[in-house]
Amino acid sequence: MYILKTNRLSKSYKLNNINVPALIEIDLKIKKGEFIAVMGPSGSGKSTLLNLLGALDKNTCGNIIIDGENLKSLSDYKLSRIRRQKIGFVFQFNNLLPILNAEENILLPIILDNKKITNYKNKLNELINIVGLDDRRNHLPNQLSGGQQQRVAIARSLINDPKIILADEPTGNLDSKSSQEILKLLRHLCDKYSKTIIMVTHDYDAAQYADKIIFLKDGSIQKIQVTNK
Repeated sequence: MYILKTNRLSKSYKLNNINVPALIEIDLKIKKGEFIAVMGPSGSGKSTLLNLLGALDKNTCGNIIIDGENLKSLSDYKLSRIRRQKIGFVFQFNNLLPILNAEENILLPIILDNKKITNYKNKLNELINIVGLDDRRNHLPNQLSGGQQQRVAIARSLINDPKIILADEPTGNLDSKSSQEILKLLRHLCDKYSKTIIMVTHDYDAAQYADKIIFLKDGSIQKIQVTNK
């Protein structure tokens, strides 16, 4: 079952009345529970691809189908629902709120959705256990290491039980030990919970945790490599 498909997905930007292509006819088929790494030099279109797949930006042409829904046909309200309910985001800079403790940061999407926090207590406890932060749940971000902060961000991305996690350089700001821990955690989420993960990275060693590596250059797919994870 393909959880995400793109067909001739393209994106261009206007620069001095000239169309500058950022992505050119990207065709992808990603199965539920697959871990995909996206690599390429700066300007190759990696972040643009992630923004389009996350419905954070709109493509110029082509189609994106997530869990059977074509994003092109959806209203802004329905796109917002897709982002909240089907996609979790993890960024290089974890974007934790400094005045909230780990537990409160994880619950933030629930709070912003005006949902009852009490309905998510069991889910919260499960996630805190998965990311190994049970003894840090009441700590503020500045009381956590970089790796621990990123674990909070990963737990936050999972609180709504999304089908897809989009990770943009999730280990780019971490030391090697913390990076390994985060990558092992992402691999675990794939293997045990069938989460589909699409991760942008500059690190070839990090990409080896994925099932496949998509190499982009000048907005096009150059090759897709199956790893020996």
